[in-house]
Amino acid sequence: MPSQDQLREMFDYEPLTGVLRWKDRSEWSKQHRAKYSGTVAGTHDTNGYIEVRFDKTAYQAHRLIWKWVYGTEPPDIDHKNTVKDDNRLDNLRECTHTDNTRNASGWSKKPLPKGVHLRPETGRYRSIICVNHRNIHLGTFDSIDEAAAAYAEAAQRFHGEFARSAL
Repeated sequence: MPSQDQLREMFDYEPLTGVLRWKDRSEWSKQHRAKYSGTVAGTHDTNGYIEVRFDKTAYQAHRLIWKWVYGTEPPDIDHKNTVKDDNRLDNLRECTHTDNTRNASGWSKKPLPKGVHLRPETGRYRSIICVNHRNIHLGTFDSIDEAAAAYAEAAQRFHGEFARSAL
Protein backbone atom coordinates (compact mmCIF):
# COMPACT_ATOMS: atom_id res chain seq x y z
CA MET A 1 0.00 0.00 0.00
CA PRO A 2 1.25 3.52 -0.72
CA SER A 3 2.55 5.67 2.12
CA GLN A 4 0.36 8.19 3.93
CA ASP A 5 2.11 11.03 2.06
CA GLN A 6 1.46 9.36 -1.31
CA LEU A 7 -2.21 8.82 -0.43
CA ARG A 8 -2.57 12.47 0.58
CA GLU A 9 -1.09 13.49 -2.78
CA MET A 10 -3.59 11.28 -4.61
CA PHE A 11 -6.81 11.82 -2.62
CA ASP A 12 -8.89 14.24 -0.61
CA TYR A 13 -11.01 12.70 2.14
CA GLU A 14 -14.21 14.08 3.65
CA PRO A 15 -14.52 12.55 7.17
CA LEU A 16 -18.15 13.61 7.70
CA THR A 17 -19.39 11.97 4.50
CA GLY A 18 -16.79 9.22 4.09
CA VAL A 19 -16.10 10.24 0.50
CA LEU A 20 -12.65 9.78 -1.00
CA ARG A 21 -11.97 12.00 -4.04
CA TRP A 22 -9.24 11.95 -6.68
CA LYS A 23 -6.93 14.96 -6.56
CA ASP A 24 -5.63 16.61 -9.71
CA ARG A 25 -2.37 14.86 -10.62
CA SER A 26 0.24 16.43 -12.83
CA GLU A 27 1.25 13.09 -14.37
CA TRP A 28 -2.27 12.57 -15.78
CA SER A 29 -3.07 13.48 -19.35
CA LYS A 30 -5.30 16.51 -19.95
CA GLN A 31 -8.28 14.24 -20.76
CA HIS A 32 -7.69 12.07 -17.69
CA ARG A 33 -7.45 15.14 -15.47
CA ALA A 34 -10.68 16.56 -16.88
CA LYS A 35 -12.47 13.24 -16.36
CA TYR A 36 -11.24 12.25 -12.87
CA SER A 37 -9.97 15.27 -10.89
CA GLY A 38 -12.34 15.92 -7.99
CA THR A 39 -14.54 12.89 -8.67
CA VAL A 40 -15.43 10.24 -6.10
CA ALA A 41 -12.83 7.46 -6.08
CA GLY A 42 -13.91 3.83 -6.27
CA THR A 43 -16.84 1.60 -7.08
CA HIS A 44 -18.68 -1.12 -5.17
CA ASP A 45 -17.02 -4.53 -5.23
CA THR A 46 -18.97 -7.80 -5.17
CA ASN A 47 -19.02 -7.79 -1.34
CA GLY A 48 -20.45 -4.27 -1.02
CA TYR A 49 -17.23 -2.47 -0.06
CA ILE A 50 -15.90 0.52 -2.00
CA GLU A 51 -12.88 -0.56 -4.04
CA VAL A 52 -10.34 1.89 -5.49
CA ARG A 53 -8.01 0.79 -8.28
CA PHE A 54 -4.69 2.36 -9.18
CA ASP A 55 -1.24 1.12 -10.21
CA LYS A 56 -2.90 -2.14 -11.35
CA THR A 57 -3.97 -2.92 -7.76
CA ALA A 58 -7.36 -2.85 -6.04
CA TYR A 59 -7.63 -1.43 -2.52
CA GLN A 60 -10.57 -1.25 -0.15
CA ALA A 61 -11.40 2.42 0.35
CA HIS A 62 -11.77 2.10 4.13
CA ARG A 63 -8.17 0.83 4.34
CA LEU A 64 -6.91 3.72 2.20
CA ILE A 65 -8.87 6.15 4.36
CA TRP A 66 -7.49 4.71 7.59
CA LYS A 67 -3.94 5.07 6.34
CA TRP A 68 -4.70 8.54 4.88
CA VAL A 69 -5.90 9.68 8.34
CA TYR A 70 -3.74 7.73 10.81
CA GLY A 71 -0.77 6.50 8.77
CA THR A 72 -1.16 2.89 9.95
CA GLU A 73 -2.41 -0.39 8.45
CA PRO A 74 -4.31 -2.32 11.15
CA PRO A 75 -5.09 -6.01 10.64
CA ASP A 76 -8.83 -5.28 10.46
CA ILE A 77 -11.06 -2.22 10.24
CA ASP A 78 -14.65 -2.51 11.43
CA HIS A 79 -17.64 -0.58 10.09
CA LYS A 80 -19.50 0.03 13.38
CA ASN A 81 -22.93 0.11 11.74
CA THR A 82 -22.08 -2.90 9.47
CA VAL A 83 -22.77 -0.82 6.33
CA LYS A 84 -19.81 -1.78 4.17
CA ASP A 85 -19.76 1.39 2.06
CA ASP A 86 -20.22 3.82 4.97
CA ASN A 87 -16.66 5.15 5.26
CA ARG A 88 -17.34 8.09 7.55
CA LEU A 89 -14.43 8.38 9.98
CA ASP A 90 -16.68 8.01 13.05
CA ASN A 91 -18.01 4.72 11.62
CA LEU A 92 -14.56 3.13 11.23
CA ARG A 93 -12.54 1.56 14.03
CA GLU A 94 -9.41 -0.55 14.31
CA CYS A 95 -10.11 -4.06 15.54
CA THR A 96 -9.02 -7.67 15.53
CA HIS A 97 -10.53 -10.17 13.12
CA THR A 98 -12.45 -11.69 16.05
CA ASP A 99 -13.92 -8.31 17.01
CA ASN A 100 -14.90 -7.72 13.39
CA THR A 101 -16.81 -11.01 13.24
CA ARG A 102 -18.52 -10.22 16.56
CA ASN A 103 -19.97 -7.07 14.99
CA ALA A 104 -21.12 -8.91 11.86
CA SER A 105 -24.80 -9.19 11.04
CA GLY A 106 -26.39 -12.62 11.11
CA TRP A 107 -26.54 -14.74 7.98
CA SER A 108 -28.73 -12.95 5.46
CA LYS A 109 -30.43 -16.13 4.20
CA LYS A 110 -31.28 -17.30 7.70
CA PRO A 111 -34.76 -16.19 8.82
CA LEU A 112 -33.87 -16.23 12.53
CA PRO A 113 -31.94 -13.58 14.51
CA LYS A 114 -28.21 -13.96 15.08
CA GLY A 115 -27.45 -16.66 17.68
CA VAL A 116 -30.91 -18.26 17.47
CA HIS A 117 -31.57 -21.73 16.05
CA LEU A 118 -34.77 -23.71 15.71
CA ARG A 119 -34.74 -27.16 17.31
CA PRO A 120 -36.94 -29.04 14.78
CA GLU A 121 -37.44 -32.02 17.08
CA THR A 122 -39.03 -29.84 19.80
CA GLY A 123 -40.14 -26.71 17.93
CA ARG A 124 -38.29 -24.60 20.50
CA TYR A 125 -35.51 -22.06 19.95
CA ARG A 126 -31.96 -22.54 21.11
CA SER A 127 -29.67 -19.58 21.76
CA ILE A 128 -25.89 -19.98 21.32
CA ILE A 129 -22.97 -17.53 21.38
CA CYS A 130 -19.39 -18.16 20.30
CA VAL A 131 -16.72 -16.92 22.73
CA ASN A 132 -13.02 -17.66 22.17
CA HIS A 133 -13.87 -20.20 19.43
CA ARG A 134 -16.21 -22.14 21.74
CA ASN A 135 -19.99 -22.26 21.57
CA ILE A 136 -21.79 -21.43 24.80
CA HIS A 137 -25.34 -22.74 25.09
CA LEU A 138 -27.53 -19.94 26.54
CA GLY A 139 -30.72 -21.94 26.83
CA THR A 140 -33.72 -23.26 24.96
CA PHE A 141 -36.78 -21.02 24.73
CA ASP A 142 -40.42 -21.15 23.64
CA SER A 143 -40.19 -18.03 21.49
CA ILE A 144 -37.77 -16.41 19.07
CA ASP A 145 -37.91 -13.19 21.09
CA GLU A 146 -36.79 -14.91 24.31
CA ALA A 147 -33.91 -16.65 22.55
CA ALA A 148 -32.87 -13.40 20.82
CA ALA A 149 -32.97 -11.51 24.13
CA ALA A 150 -30.71 -14.13 25.73
CA TYR A 151 -28.25 -13.78 22.85
CA ALA A 152 -28.36 -9.96 23.01
CA GLU A 153 -27.59 -9.95 26.74
CA ALA A 154 -24.73 -12.43 26.31
CA ALA A 155 -23.33 -10.54 23.30
CA GLN A 156 -23.21 -7.34 25.34
CA ARG A 157 -21.52 -9.13 28.25
CA PHE A 158 -18.95 -11.06 26.18
CA HIS A 159 -18.38 -8.76 23.18
CA GLY A 160 -18.84 -5.28 24.68
CA GLU A 161 -18.63 -2.48 22.11
CA PHE A 162 -18.49 -5.04 19.29
CA ALA A 163 -21.76 -6.75 20.31
CA ARG A 164 -24.24 -7.13 17.46
CA SER A 165 -27.66 -8.69 17.86
CA ALA A 166 -31.10 -8.51 16.31
CA LEU A 167 -32.42 -6.40 19.20
